[in-house]
Amino acid sequence: MSSQELKERRRGAGYASEGCEPTLPRVDSLPNQRIDALPEDAREQAYWQVAVVCTCRGKGFSEGETAIKAGFSSVEDMYFRLKQLGLSSLLPLREEPKNVAPEAEELRSTASTTSLGKRKARKFGKRIPLPPAEGAINQFKGTAELLIKDLKKLRGLEMYLQSERFVGVSNEDGKRRAWGARQTPPEPLTTLIAIEALISGHARGPAITYLIEALHPSELIEVRKETARGTFTERKPDPEKVDMEQLDNAIRRLRKQAGDVAKLIMGSKIRRGHDTGEISSRDHSVLKLVKQREQEGISDEQILEEVNRRFDRGPLAPLGVEEDFTLNEIRYLKTLSFEDHP
Repeated sequence: MSSQELKERRRGAGYASEGCEPTLPRVDSLPNQRIDALPEDAREQAYWQVAVVCTCRGKGFSEGETAIKAGFSSVEDMYFRLKQLGLSSLLPLREEPKNVAPEAEELRSTASTTSLGKRKARKFGKRIPLPPAEGAINQFKGTAELLIKDLKKLRGLEMYLQSERFVGVSNEDGKRRAWGARQTPPEPLTTLIAIEALISGHARGPAITYLIEALHPSELIEVRKETARGTFTERKPDPEKVDMEQLDNAIRRLRKQAGDVAKLIMGSKIRRGHDTGEISSRDHSVLKLVKQREQEGISDEQILEEVNRRFDRGPLAPLGVEEDFTLNEIRYLKTLSFEDHP
């Protein structure tokens, strides 16, 4: 694959010639191939895609946005290729479909379902004003200060694991403190570990690896890989001692549950079945301009040119990811009945 072809793939990947649905390739007949066994051009493309996938997830992009930015034709294609390249550990938790609640059936017309992961928003109902987020700053700040203060409790804390119980004893200023024998690590450890997991979003990030090195009774192992640029050495958790798949699933469930808690606190609902879809911050940033130009009678092609000229390409620019909007994206944004702030 030439550099120009690669650039074109990065620019327009994930969109068919008409509509917003991606065109799915025939992937069921392709043989398994590890990255190191690929030809040089294909190998560099694969490494680039893996880097983009990891970066996008670390920044909180949806799986659909991640697939597009990494040059895959769909989320399904991204998952298949990662598995084919021997990178099943990068596959997210796949939950079994749940029974759809009757009230959720009414939401089917409010968003389009695509194979790009999360549903895209379509229609919008009544707008409910929310209190300014800065009103919670003092509470968050106070909690953060308490957690920082609690860090000193970890000094001198000795623990061991017995019959799946965490037993802790500490000595400070000559005073012995018994922490009990509990099913989870004593506070503030559990809370601090959960915060790190929420920020990381998955089990493969460097922060989680560091925590395992610091807190797990096993030691990291060195994994060497031969590449075209030489031998690459990486320190990883020992798969025989740490169930990384189980850990990854637990972190992703934690992230989902944290989102549910936040939704309830801020006035939304938790419902089963289809949701009402989302608008990414990237789309939101240009929506007002698109709507304004549409009312002025400007053509889709002219709107596309202005949007790509006036707005930057986002946080993935260092990786060379072309984040230009496409004509299909402009047409999708025009269909939204989204009442944005003035």
